[in-house]
Amino acid sequence: MDRRLRDGLDEPFSPGDLERLWGRVEQRLPAPQSTALSWRPALGIAAAAAALTLTLGGADLWRQHARAPSALVQPPGPLTRAGQAGALPPSLAGELRLQLSDRSELRSEGATELQVLENSGSHFGLKQARGRVHYEVTPGGPRRWTIDCSLATIEVVGTAFWVESDTNRVRVQVERGAVLVRGERVPERVQRLGPGETLTIQAPAAPTPPGSGPATTAPAPSAPVAAPSGSVAMARGVWRELARKGAFRDAYEQLGSGGIDAASREASVEELFALADVARYSGHPREALAPLGRVAQRGGPQGALAAFTLGRIRMDQLGEHAAAAQDFERALALGLGGGLQEDAAVRRVEALGKAGDRGRAAALARELVDRTPSLQGRLAPWLSE
Repeated sequence: MDRRLRDGLDEPFSPGDLERLWGRVEQRLPAPQSTALSWRPALGIAAAAAALTLTLGGADLWRQHARAPSALVQPPGPLTRAGQAGALPPSLAGELRLQLSDRSELRSEGATELQVLENSGSHFGLKQARGRVHYEVTPGGPRRWTIDCSLATIEVVGTAFWVESDTNRVRVQVERGAVLVRGERVPERVQRLGPGETLTIQAPAAPTPPGSGPATTAPAPSAPVAAPSGSVAMARGVWRELARKGAFRDAYEQLGSGGIDAASREASVEELFALADVARYSGHPREALAPLGRVAQRGGPQGALAAFTLGRIRMDQLGEHAAAAQDFERALALGLGGGLQEDAAVRRVEALGKAGDRGRAAALARELVDRTPSLQGRLAPWLSE
């Protein structure tokens, strides 16, 4: 047997094993028929050796790539247009047909408006103001995708789906994979959609203008009633209606400085979630911690969801990774439902890693990948200390 070929084969096979394998190969090789065709056995030997090397040493490597296909296609850093190095513009408008560097694709039917809110190696965030857009997101990548619309936020795991959005309606239709849809008007505030499922979120009907409805008899005058004052009036009235309409900045202004914390002290669970949304979507994420913390303290499914949302805010908006890891752990301990357990577990690993506790992050990452191999792409940065 050629020594160069033997040296090129991978361990752990012994010389005796290699000789027996090579003997079987030689038995199947045709004898040369002429000097002019003497290159054929050599070519057959080379091909057989290559196949043998792949069989003996390449199977494990192939299995690793099969479990984490994104490792072959996902570049670090922000997404760009496929084949281009320049960053994406902050706004995308018109009829779009866009292929990104991670092989994800965006395609609109007619004119649309998209804003790039965040573009990093871990998060790609868009705002879809209007239009109908088909998203095809490469699964297993390191980036978390979010799409903010007028009435809901869509979180993408790796899927193909449509989003149709305007100021009064959002419609999400999933072709394959799964998405999470969140919002004040979403049933139970969060829904997980799978293949073939559709969710439509409608804005509340506008109040009927005075005088436009059927004639009614004017009520008899009554004694004036004193209106509640200050933040109490806002907590029970105006800000809630503004929040229902998605006018979060106006709701925040109505509550005033310190109003969210004050309203949280006597608010129901539903109102506490609404107050948190007012803070988050008006650009005051830290003020969302108080109402969400009160819900989390109550425990149960709503407490678990509140703890999960606390972790997202601390991790994505405040950079408080150690506290975020504790929130995700608490959400899981409270029995987080709605298909969010996997996302919370992955985010806990990411938060621990970013907080500097890479040893613990690596241990948890390995446990998750052992249970769910498809998570290897998302957890790849944390799988080794």
